[in-house]
Amino acid sequence: MFNSDRINRVADLLTIIACVAVLLIVGYKFFIPLFLASQREFPLPGTQVPISKIEANLQNRNALIAISPDCSYCIQSTEFYKKLLSSDFPADRKFFVLFDHSDLEKANDFLNKYELNGLRNEAQHFSVNFKEFGVTATPTIIVTDQKGVVIRTWVGKLTGSQEVELFSLLKNST
Repeated sequence: MFNSDRINRVADLLTIIACVAVLLIVGYKFFIPLFLASQREFPLPGTQVPISKIEANLQNRNALIAISPDCSYCIQSTEFYKKLLSSDFPADRKFFVLFDHSDLEKANDFLNKYELNGLRNEAQHFSVNFKEFGVTATPTIIVTDQKGVVIRTWVGKLTGSQEVELFSLLKNST
């Protein structure tokens, strides 16, 4: 009887170990790639964004800021956007705020509510199709060259080091 209980416990333990191993393998094979896909930069550097609405206005470096009036991270980032749009950058830097075909009145209300209008680096506002620009989440900041080729992309609320990287990229010449 004693050996039978011990054998059953060992069998149960081995079953649990096997189940955990299967879960780890399945997680590694299927869930990790999905998580990593959400962390990728979109659009990727070297790709070109469709600039038909803003083509005539492009400069040496352009910051496209894709935001949504209903996005909590966009709202949390408004102080950073004010800092960005109030900073002293070279004259050949241009800023664009992109909204995803949202109600322009709602977009303008957002800009006015968070005082993102009338700053040193006046940002032009556009209603675009985010999917055409490769934007999969907001906020997204895309820095392009004068031809609309992506230099760097950040998705989500920026960390302190990402803010420094963005400022450095916009302040330095090509």
